[in-house]
Amino acid sequence: MGSAKKYKAYILWVYAFSLLVHFVIKDRFQILDVLFYATPKLGLLILGMFLMLVFRRARRVLISLVVINIMILGLWIHDDYNFRTDSIGGDNGDHSLMYWNVGRKNPFPLPLIVEKVKAHRPTTICLVETENITYENVIHLSKLLPKYNFSWLWGDMLIAHQDGIQQNEYVYLDDGSKFHDIALEMEGQQMNMALVDLIASPIDSKKEALSSLYDAFKSKESTMLVGDFNVPFNSVHFNDYKHVFNNAQRDIGKGFTTTWPYGIPLWQIDHIWVSNDISLKRFEAIYEVGFDHALLLATFSIK
Repeated sequence: MGSAKKYKAYILWVYAFSLLVHFVIKDRFQILDVLFYATPKLGLLILGMFLMLVFRRARRVLISLVVINIMILGLWIHDDYNFRTDSIGGDNGDHSLMYWNVGRKNPFPLPLIVEKVKAHRPTTICLVETENITYENVIHLSKLLPKYNFSWLWGDMLIAHQDGIQQNEYVYLDDGSKFHDIALEMEGQQMNMALVDLIASPIDSKKEALSSLYDAFKSKESTMLVGDFNVPFNSVHFNDYKHVFNNAQRDIGKGFTTTWPYGIPLWQIDHIWVSNDISLKRFEAIYEVGFDHALLLATFSIK
């Protein structure tokens, strides 16, 4: 009996520490990064409900757990769900972006990508984790989608744009993270874009990679940062970003802002950040069966 009480006490301590990490400490310290990534709000809710069953006979503990769970549920809905039902009206001068982490699919999902492009007709297409794409795939895409200029990029990425790609610089960081610094022509205007794919390992801190990316783009006008950041929106390493850029999911999205995994609302790790001189009009996240990341669609204009 004594060992059972001790076991339950340990569970409560772990639960309390998980709450502290998620809501207060977050990913400030690399040693706690794994615990931070392992405790999304939905996970904390499930753990809390399990503890309510374990402590169903301990009235005071049970009441405390009920109150905590209600608070987490409220914060989850407040932080990760948009009740917005409308979008800002667009016009013929708007541009659009289709971004997708295709998840190293083998074979490369060419027919599905062509289907999505024809359905949504984006100005720009950005894909990451395209390691299974072949030269023949790129040629085939160019023939099926002749309005686009395709560029197969280092770091398993691909970009296609209806206008000119003026410049492209590949940046590979020490931790294995990478991004492309791209200048796109947009009907006589220039837009600066970072196509991003940061290292996925939860034991590796993203602080330096995010700092390098921020420093490279914080002073540029008409800027969009898009890709798989592998960092949730509530990371402390995004604090500087929130002062300079706007997050498309948060500002104009509908429903859950999360993008991973498989439609389960755990984390928003794929992001579209834009500078203040880009006006966001519409945003949509679409999940496809068999793909862990959501496909992101954003409509915008350059002021």
